[in-house]
Amino acid sequence: MKILEYDAVDPFSVLDLNLLCFRFALTPEMATKIRRLDDRAFPFLAIYAVDNGRVLGQVGVFRLPVMTTAGPEDVGGIWAMCTHPAYARQGIGSMLIAEAHARMRAAGLRFVALGTSRHWVSHPFYRRHGYQDIAHFAAALAPRTMVAEHANGITVTKATHDMLREADLLFRQVAVSKIGFARRHDDFLPKMVMIGDDVRLEDLRLLHHGRDLIGYAAVQDSDTLFKVNDILLIDEGDIVAAVAGLMTESNARYVQVTMNNHSPHLNNLRQAGFQVASNTLDVIMLRSLVDEIDAAATSTLFGLGTYQFMMSWMDVT
Repeated sequence: MKILEYDAVDPFSVLDLNLLCFRFALTPEMATKIRRLDDRAFPFLAIYAVDNGRVLGQVGVFRLPVMTTAGPEDVGGIWAMCTHPAYARQGIGSMLIAEAHARMRAAGLRFVALGTSRHWVSHPFYRRHGYQDIAHFAAALAPRTMVAEHANGITVTKATHDMLREADLLFRQVAVSKIGFARRHDDFLPKMVMIGDDVRLEDLRLLHHGRDLIGYAAVQDSDTLFKVNDILLIDEGDIVAAVAGLMTESNARYVQVTMNNHSPHLNNLRQAGFQVASNTLDVIMLRSLVDEIDAAATSTLFGLGTYQFMMSWMDVT
């Protein structure tokens, strides 16, 4: 069995593997987009376990910008890791993640992070390979009728390409005193929208108070449920009023807001009557790539468990 980089394997087999495991169309065109637009991608994009020409497993490798108590740093990122269903439990994943870790160390990275769910089989796999849960997402649920009474003049517009750089600037303004995933490359949102996988322009909303941009959100709407999957507000703004503003475009009977479970916004949502689940199944995991940094030092370095720690599913693979 060989470990090969993306350019050395059959792209049709890569597409087949990703559709089987993620329903993700990693076509050659998508790979080109990621390499051209996503500043986090390693030049080789991903590595593959190949046997007799057949692609049996994959792990993508990113370099994620973060902020620590010691200053800015890059950490490794694992994305789209999978094994062909016909070849599960044969050590392929372990071989690939060891290779990914070795390449990250060679690039001078001290940590590696990823996002997953605790009900997926990948979660115990990552724990066996030294990863620890470092942060969870919370979810807050409320009926529409309860939220509507909190509207206070916040207006919401659908994002356009021209507005995305302004939203990036707002992120930098909010993140200036934060730790964790509080750094982004230039033109992050425009580039994510152009890639078109996780971040879609039609799902992004900008929130204004008067003429001032005070936040943005990524949403999903259906007849039953309006989901606020990501929301960022300046100066710890009125989260309940922001959600009420977002809801004006929807006829859904319920709204669910997802965010960092250490966000100060959660208390405001509870006080407004939202039902809050503090730890959902979605989790961010991290491991040190160097022996001299223990769990306590890692926690201090990233401000884990504090309001200072910042994260978003947009920034974590």
